[in-house]
Amino acid sequence: MKETYSIDNVVDIQSTYEDLLHYFTVDDDKEVTDSGSSSSLDALSAPLPFDLDIFDIITDERVRSRPRVFNFLTKLKQAIQKREDELKNIHFNKLSLEESEKPDELMIDWLYNYFRVFFSFDDNQGDMYGLILNNTLKMEFSSEFKPLIEAEYDSIAEKTVQFVLENIRR
Repeated sequence: MKETYSIDNVVDIQSTYEDLLHYFTVDDDKEVTDSGSSSSLDALSAPLPFDLDIFDIITDERVRSRPRVFNFLTKLKQAIQKREDELKNIHFNKLSLEESEKPDELMIDWLYNYFRVFFSFDDNQGDMYGLILNNTLKMEFSSEFKPLIEAEYDSIAEKTVQFVLENIRR
């Protein structure tokens, strides 16, 4: 016999971000708990705030101890937040720290199936960023590598977010 399951108290899609934050809480032990329902399945269906998924590397000591890295990631987060209205149904991949053989270098990747963004912070060689598109299905290929200049963090962050959004929507 086929069993049917139902979820009571489903969160309305039109709920605001603030409503979701009040409805679901994250305890110190990092378990999501449902403060408004008898069903623990509701907590699994609630979207996490995007900065929790994307920017959790900000808490890493290698990031926090480097003001340039922390400042750029802050600008990148602000560039995303400015576009909050455009981000419905957009799911960003998580930023990841890459190990480097050089102790003075920190690499951050933003990886997707057909494109990639990377940021390299190097105390000796200078900072760089790259936007790489490699979509073999659509025969689209491009790469751009440029210096990551602190005075241009705002415009680079905006350009990066635009690149990611354009390619997610393809």
